[in-house]
Order: sequence, then C-alpha cells, then structure tokens
Amino acid sequence: MSGIGERVAGKRGAVSVSLSKVTARQYWWGVTLYIVVLLLSQSMMGLGIDKFKELWGVSALEVVSYSIVVLGAAGVGWAVWKVLARCTTGERVWILIALVAYGIGTWAARSPQERLHYLGYGLLAILLHRGFARSHTKSGGRSTLVLVSGALLVGSSIGFLDELLQIVWPRRYFDWADVGMNIVAVALGLLVAVPTWSALNREPS
Repeated sequence: MSGIGERVAGKRGAVSVSLSKVTARQYWWGVTLYIVVLLLSQSMMGLGIDKFKELWGVSALEVVSYSIVVLGAAGVGWAVWKVLARCTTGERVWILIALVAYGIGTWAARSPQERLHYLGYGLLAILLHRGFARSHTKSGGRSTLVLVSGALLVGSSIGFLDELLQIVWPRRYFDWADVGMNIVAVALGLLVAVPTWSALNREPS
C-alpha cells in the first residue's frame, strides 16, 4: 500500500511541478485569453443558438449543452479527485456542497446558454483564485478572505460586464437574473478552488 501511495504522491507532485513552471505573466495572459473567449462566446452564443434551433431543433440543442456541461464538470471533478486524498473532511464537505449546488443550478437553468454560464464562470473563479494565491504567496502571503474577496469581486465584475455587452448585440438584452447567476457561479467555483488550493499547499501526512 505504501508503494501505491508513493506513486500517487509522485504523480501529484509532477502535476504541481509542471504548473509551477508557468510564469505569472504567462498564467495571467492565459487567464485574460480565457476571459476574452468567455465574454465573446456568451455574447455571440444567442445568435448561434437561434440558428442551431432552426436547423436541428431544441432537443439537439439540449443534448449539446448538457454534453458540454458534463465534459467541463468531469474535467473539474478529475482535477479535484487528484487532490481529494489530501483534503480534510471539512474541505471535502465544501467541495461536495459546491458540486451539488452546481448540479441543481444547471438542472434548473432556464436555457442551454444559462447552463454554460455556470461552467464558464465557475472555471473563471478557479483560475482567478489560483492566480491571486500564487501572486500573494510569492509576495509574503495574504489571508484566505482577501484572496476569496478579490476573486469574487473580479469574477462578479466580469459577469456584470458580460451582461452589459449583451446590449450591443441584436436580439440580446441586459438581465439582472443572469448577473446574479454569474455571481453564484463564481461563488461556487471558489468553494471548490479554496479547499483544493489549501490541500495542494499542505504538507502530505
């Protein structure tokens, strides 16, 4: 059993090492690119969705949206699984709450596009928290509350900007409900990001 544990720890260490080779500038350029793609995709998606429904129908659209959400959730779940053994019971509970809430929100979404909001902004929150945490660790460290507040503020602001951009597109409009959904998605993403980051930076017992 100890041999298996050592191999698993070695793989996790390899993942951490490869990520640590990415410089802060490279990381934030990647996050910026993700934000640009996120904003453009959310703004233009409505036009593409209308055309898709005309060609293939609503049922096909539902299948595609759920498939994207499931694939994204599977990717996040895989990453979480890699560090789950190092999480405390309390951290696992927070992650479970976030995943259950994510599933409920996705299921209750009013449209396929709203389902993708949860995925897109949840991933954004994880990226922002990791970037802030790396920067603050190198500069002497900050409290978890400061990191979470910063990631929540930036992620929520981007979600608000996302809705403002809807005004410039035909057949699109600003919706406070979507702003709230983006903020909830960011908060759920942070419920996953904080305990996993804490576990990654905790010395294995």
